[in-house]
Amino acid sequence: MRVLLASGLLCAALASGCGGGDGPSGEMAAAQPAATATVDISSFKYMPVTVTVREGGRVRWTNSDAADHTATADDRSFDTQTIDKGAARMVAFTTPGTFAYHCDFHPFMKATVVVK
Repeated sequence: MRVLLASGLLCAALASGCGGGDGPSGEMAAAQPAATATVDISSFKYMPVTVTVREGGRVRWTNSDAADHTATADDRSFDTQTIDKGAARMVAFTTPGTFAYHCDFHPFMKATVVVK
């Protein structure tokens, strides 16, 4: 609830106080990381391979493949457990960093979550 309220206030402040997104020098303001990112699992691949979310944001993995998969951090800091065909799992990221992950069942499947 706080994240949604804060992002709404931030959007309102950016829209009204920054001249429609332009910074003081006339440059466009940098895009903020998303609160939620989605990853589709299909053809034994994570798509997109890299997603970026803000601190406190979440990533949702949806398994559109014929086989079961996981999204498991290489350092084991997160693990979706098994994501059955047609199912989805979500993980919240509270620490900034870059997190490489893989599928425990298919170790050749690799991707990255960036948290800013």
